[in-house]
Amino acid sequence: MATTKKAKVALVYPPFGPPNLPSLGLAILSAGLKERGFHCDTYYWNYRFLHNLPVEENLAKRELYGRLGLGWAFPWNEYPFMRCVLPEELSAREDEVAHIFAAIDEQYGRCFNDGISTSKGLEYLWEHAEEIVAAMGDDLEPYDVVGIGSTFYQNGPALALASYVKNRWPEKTVTLGGANCDDEMGATLLEKFPFLDFVFSGEVDHSFPEFIERLEADTAYDDVTGLCYHDEAGVVRQSDSQIPLQDLDSLPFPDFDDYLEERKRYELYDDGHLMLPLESSRGCWWGAKQHCTFCGLNANGMAYRQKSQDRFKAEVEATVERYGTQFLFMADNILSLKYFSDFIKWSAERDLGIDFFFEIKSNVNREQVAAMAAAGITYVQPGIESFSTSILKLMRKGVTGIRNIAFLKYAEDYGMKVTYGFLAGFPGEDPAEYERMSANLHKLVHLIPPGHVMPIEFHRFSPYHRNPDEFGIKLRPDPRYFHIYPFPEEEVARLCYVFEPDVPADTKHLDQLEQKVIEWQQTYYTTGCTLTWSSTKDAIHVRDRRKGFSPAAYRITGHARMIYEILDEPRTLKGVASQLSRRSTSRLPLASTAPIATVSARRGGRAGFGEAVSHPGSAAEPVATTAADTEPAAEMEIAHRHLHFSEEDYNSDPAAALAPLVEAGLIYEEDGYYVTLPVHEERVSKRSAWPRQL
Repeated sequence: MATTKKAKVALVYPPFGPPNLPSLGLAILSAGLKERGFHCDTYYWNYRFLHNLPVEENLAKRELYGRLGLGWAFPWNEYPFMRCVLPEELSAREDEVAHIFAAIDEQYGRCFNDGISTSKGLEYLWEHAEEIVAAMGDDLEPYDVVGIGSTFYQNGPALALASYVKNRWPEKTVTLGGANCDDEMGATLLEKFPFLDFVFSGEVDHSFPEFIERLEADTAYDDVTGLCYHDEAGVVRQSDSQIPLQDLDSLPFPDFDDYLEERKRYELYDDGHLMLPLESSRGCWWGAKQHCTFCGLNANGMAYRQKSQDRFKAEVEATVERYGTQFLFMADNILSLKYFSDFIKWSAERDLGIDFFFEIKSNVNREQVAAMAAAGITYVQPGIESFSTSILKLMRKGVTGIRNIAFLKYAEDYGMKVTYGFLAGFPGEDPAEYERMSANLHKLVHLIPPGHVMPIEFHRFSPYHRNPDEFGIKLRPDPRYFHIYPFPEEEVARLCYVFEPDVPADTKHLDQLEQKVIEWQQTYYTTGCTLTWSSTKDAIHVRDRRKGFSPAAYRITGHARMIYEILDEPRTLKGVASQLSRRSTSRLPLASTAPIATVSARRGGRAGFGEAVSHPGSAAEPVATTAADTEPAAEMEIAHRHLHFSEEDYNSDPAAALAPLVEAGLIYEEDGYYVTLPVHEERVSKRSAWPRQL
């Protein structure tokens, strides 16, 4: 154990970070500082802020806090805090902002039906922001260095706290870091807000503890990577740009001790579901090949780096043993494909009883989804974004719309929780693509729906931002920033993360798609999966109870059965012919018979028709039901249909042979690719009860 040093460091995580998920960045800094012998405490200000919101029940507090941290609440969630920093500059807008606060409930009331007033939450901030900041600031009196993290909507609270601490104790060293400080944003923050002593930009896992050591030793620190500082003349300087950390194995295991203490202190999450973040990699292996046009992540470089598998396994085991967590929320931008050959197999065999969240690329196949589920990867964000291949090409996603749909089918089969949304408003898009998507969504109501339909934002560091001329656009700061930063446009442009095109996209064509998605959500979360298949020796049997379709039972025989089996994966007619040729020389196992039962047993679940599914974010377990539970009490009139074609029929005209299955919505077709839609009757019907982040 290193000798304890003199400097005491406080790290602070402001509102509006998710209170049910600690800051991985601060947890790594805390561990690094303690390894070097410094006293370090981490304060989850967001936790105490949530605890003091003016509603009674904990669930209501969490709901209100969640709304205050959503994108549509910006900049009004930060405005009361920025009034503490720039009271004179923002005073002229107070009447306008007060009117906006009062109208929030009316404007967004259609989204909520629980009686919780977002307007009152904002008014509470308006009236009590100074007290909220002072209460947090007063707890920082014992510390020599105060480091505040800031990402997304945390700048206002972070700056208000920094100003309070520096004004009250000028001798303290006040630093700011996090994604809001990347690149020129960090230097601009230091320039515009002189109460900040230092700002850190980039991956400073090692350089911040090194800076504290130099501060303690009173030695030069101007070459510490990622550091923004004032020189002797008061001019803002920036050391060499932070080079992305190459050796991720050199990082300490994260320290979540203080988070657990705050969690216990405020008793906001007493359901026993502890969720902690880890990371196995940084950067994005897909983005390094082809940067998605709208993605502003990885400001310091896309280069993909990952921990050695042995190191990552050890970190998982140590975190589980030390904290007793069941849920590990992986902060990786994308799951490493190399993990399929080692870590995923190890996790399945080790059976730690842990559920993992990962962001993944959606073009994984059935066997890979089955392997992930068996390994405990039960919650994923696959970056689906659209079912239109032409729109996905504009995004440079490297996947097709029909492949995204196939993934949702596999996820349904293996009980995997999926979060995704539809994005729109891309330069050069064809509005007719959204009409085509809308026209086909009724075929997919048995699969997990998207959480939203929304226009894209133009983020700093994205190709849209770096190379706007390439896309025929001109960008300017999102006008919302001017409500909290009363500076000239060129300065706001150096502070903001979100921009807008000078000619905003017309998104009226999204209305129909948005309504269809709402109907899909209502259907799915009421009835669950309503299109299933099973097999007997001589036939495939499909049971269809989808809303918008007449109840039907299909029997698929002959050559049609073989084609159905082959189209478990999206294929062109040429691809089907290739599979048929292979099957003529060797009997290949069906892809659709991957071991669902093995995953179901690990999960303690059972297979069954049409389970009722809990809404994303709910901690409640889904309730498995039988077919009778989801059908009306009165006898249902079911059409029995036989779908059959011979090998000769298919060879004569493949598209015509498949047409009845396409028309029935049993096969989906896009741009010459086909895939079956039903999920297996013996799918995993019990999803892991992931806690909400809020």
